[in-house]
Amino acid sequence: MLLLERDAELGRVDALVDSVAGGAGRVLFVEGPAGIGKTRLLDATRERARAAGLSTLTARAGEVEREYAFGLVRALYEPALATACAAELLTGPARLAAPVLVLGAADSPAGIAERLHGLYWLTANLADRGPIVLLVDDAHWADEPSLRALAYLAHRIADLPVGLVVAARDDAASDLLAAVRAEPVATVARPGPLSRAGSDALVRTRFAAPAPQFCAACHEACGGNPMLLLALVDALAETPPDDDGVAAVHERAPAIVATSVLPRLRRLPPPAAAVARAVAMLGPDAELRHVAALAGLDHDRAAGAADALAAAGLLAQGRPLTFAHPLVGQVVADHMTPGERHDGHLGAARRLHAEEADPERVAAHLLDVERLGDRWVVAALREAARSALRKGAPTTAVAYLRRAVAEPPDPGARADTRIELGAAQLEIAASDGFATLSEALALAPGAAARARAALVASRAARSASDFRTAGRFLAEVQDRLDELEDALRYRVEAEAVFVHWTDPARRAEMTARARALEHRAAAGGAAGANVLLVLAFDALLGGAVTADRAADLAVRAAGVANDLDEPALGLVAAALNVLLALDRVEPARAALDRAIVVARHRGSLLQLGEATTFRAMLNHRLGMVPDAEADARLADRIAEETAGPSARRWTVAWLVRCLVERGELAEADDILQRSGVPVNLSVLLEARGHLRAAQGRADEALADLLAAGARAGRQLDHPGLVPWRPAAATVLRRLGRLGEARDAADEAVLLARRFAAPRALGMALHARGLVDDAPETLREAVDVLATTPARLEHARATVDLGAALRRANCRTDARKHLEHGMHEAHSCGADALVARAREELTACGARRRRPAATGWDALTPSERRVVQLARDGLSNREIAQTLFVTTKTVETHLGAAYRKLGISRRTELAALP
Repeated sequence: MLLLERDAELGRVDALVDSVAGGAGRVLFVEGPAGIGKTRLLDATRERARAAGLSTLTARAGEVEREYAFGLVRALYEPALATACAAELLTGPARLAAPVLVLGAADSPAGIAERLHGLYWLTANLADRGPIVLLVDDAHWADEPSLRALAYLAHRIADLPVGLVVAARDDAASDLLAAVRAEPVATVARPGPLSRAGSDALVRTRFAAPAPQFCAACHEACGGNPMLLLALVDALAETPPDDDGVAAVHERAPAIVATSVLPRLRRLPPPAAAVARAVAMLGPDAELRHVAALAGLDHDRAAGAADALAAAGLLAQGRPLTFAHPLVGQVVADHMTPGERHDGHLGAARRLHAEEADPERVAAHLLDVERLGDRWVVAALREAARSALRKGAPTTAVAYLRRAVAEPPDPGARADTRIELGAAQLEIAASDGFATLSEALALAPGAAARARAALVASRAARSASDFRTAGRFLAEVQDRLDELEDALRYRVEAEAVFVHWTDPARRAEMTARARALEHRAAAGGAAGANVLLVLAFDALLGGAVTADRAADLAVRAAGVANDLDEPALGLVAAALNVLLALDRVEPARAALDRAIVVARHRGSLLQLGEATTFRAMLNHRLGMVPDAEADARLADRIAEETAGPSARRWTVAWLVRCLVERGELAEADDILQRSGVPVNLSVLLEARGHLRAAQGRADEALADLLAAGARAGRQLDHPGLVPWRPAAATVLRRLGRLGEARDAADEAVLLARRFAAPRALGMALHARGLVDDAPETLREAVDVLATTPARLEHARATVDLGAALRRANCRTDARKHLEHGMHEAHSCGADALVARAREELTACGARRRRPAATGWDALTPSERRVVQLARDGLSNREIAQTLFVTTKTVETHLGAAYRKLGISRRTELAALP
């Protein structure tokens, strides 16, 4: 292979190969205009990697399959999976990649985040067998999900013995390619135009003794672009390379590639042109049998024509068939008539469909055929959209369904096609999805179709907490419920009960309807969970008399939701809210553990993230701050990668609360600011209020806490859900507004007694005692909280009781409570409270002492979580898969933990107390 003036680029190649061989991942991003030599540089990388003993996998993107979800990724990994060890490679989290790579693989509901996670672990499994280099050419033509996979891998590649080499044109407008290029482990290679000397050397490979003027003309005409230069000299093969040939250079230069390709194609027998057009239609790596069928040739004639094209330098040697350079295929495609392109793509689609190829390979061709109202085209596009959604690629599904709508479908299928389009759009942009579903409702030929569209829209709207929009869609079908068959009518009624119960004005009506449907809830399904949850929330508002019934209904609802085939995040979360409001710790933990098991079994990152968020909430309420922080960090990382700012409102809220307890105010503020989350959720407003109070920004803290209360009141103002009043009372006290502080605290006490919520009552009494500086009220708060699992709140009230006793000059009693509160706060990991207790003890005249900070107490939350999993017998890889981090991160945490614990090996963990 001739590579001129590429020493710097080859040096970067050697650096990548050496790094990967040594176990450290690297990225090489090769960019430049068409024909500059990117492909040849990738070929050189493959040769050097293999010479160093590294395995390689290669794929080239093609313009034909830009809408084939994960098409490039599939081409990249298929050779590795085409071995007997495919089942071993797709074990563990890598199984999540199976629906992307293996046609007909067993599947479970999952989004693109799960698929990307699975592809990462598939790569890790490959790397376990030895260092590997992945080479991707023409990435500017790659489908969007594949580019996401490359970016996901590049961000984590440093800990794997994996090299990623990506070649793309320098004018590619892709944020995902830019992300790959910008990774810290990435090096950029920009092969430039050949110098005059390099250009002359290339010309001399075709002409024995070209005249200097001829060489100069060639260099000037092609600007030093190697591919264009070779195309030009090939087109001038019969021209003398002397001064007289200079005119021919200037004549041929304006259409170098076309004037090189088309004459060579015309000189070949007619079957060659048909084969070239078929390869252009089919895209990279065309199978000979498909080419033959599309060209209308038998196998032998097609094979002969392909060999002739390869001999002429138009096709690459070997099988499957691909053009020697993408520009050659582009020229062939550009010189086909619209009719030829339509017939070619339609023929390719039908041929692939007949062979039961991936529906998306079929659809990639159908996107380029003319719109003729073909029923088969609509059906194939809808099937491809379902395939894309199973892979977690809604953007691709939307492209297929938009094209299906434009075909257009038969009148009987127009509403259903739009329902499918709207549902796919909801995963990308809710407003677009709702608009399309509104169109579907208008087009629906009957009540059943309208009801199905309304259900899809309502569930999506309430998942985003937009109950008003959900109610608007359901209202469209309420007047035709009698026309629905029984099962569908029940689903609509149960959905309406759940949606409208959030409106206080309709709460009694919806509760009555839910009671009428309760007998059907035992059958399960989303409808059953809806009914049970409405009844659970109604019982929650009934106070002590109906608390046990509320808990029982919530447990049943959580069980039903966890048993659903599709993820039911909002339903499980609603049930957990009821249990946590009632301080029913064990049922809540059992439901959470089940939800986490279900999420891991399904490979659902979204469901795992939500369950882990609630576990952070539960651990915080139990006073297990390090565990809560570890959960909140994991949940936030999952939310950031899978769901965006809206979902992060919950995870950031609990992470901020944990950091405030630990006294890490600067980090809490930084996370809140950098996350960019909209602060419009009651729990997040409450969290920011606590942060502002700890920062001494009392006015801002009060505003946040009052806003949290206002939002909570519009939904369900229960003191066990968002206990904002006690916090607001203490801030009002700090501002000197004692009358308002007492009113807030008294209202909190009244509500807590009404709802028989011991934790909420203890917190309310704590606030009331602070406002009046009343040790007896604080002592009552301590006693009430001692009966609850709220260890941190008990420690806080105990410290404040000790402080109040100090101010009352009861120093001996004060020291006893401060010591106890400090040690309990320390066991909770609440460093800020520990520091305050120590200050109060110093003011009491006690000797300054620090609680012990050795062993487990010395570990960070992340280190504690890793050590706990290691003690449970998980390997480093299994821990990494559980926590969604790299194996290297686990090794780092374990190494730090071993030093702090005074041990040197994993086997010593079991002996630790």
